[in-house]
Amino acid sequence: MFLIKANFTPNTKEKLETLRPSHLNYIVKNCTIKYGGLTMDQQDLENGILYILSYQTIKEAEDFIKMDPYHSILSNISIEKFVQKLPRL
Repeated sequence: MFLIKANFTPNTKEKLETLRPSHLNYIVKNCTIKYGGLTMDQQDLENGILYILSYQTIKEAEDFIKMDPYHSILSNISIEKFVQKLPRL
């Protein structure tokens, strides 16, 4: 599994709203997502995304985020191997 975390680039609220339908369609069609959601700042404003994906290789995770319609408005993208410990499997 892999964890992907990324921030939205500044001043992208309008583009975020425009891309949201295609992003959600992409997410719904992608069955490798174990968990996913938005990250929020101190004012409860959306500031990024986080996914936990059940891929076997980092290349698959990289390809996933590159194909996400949000990719054009993401910065500080990090991809790390993730090992689930809780809840116990």
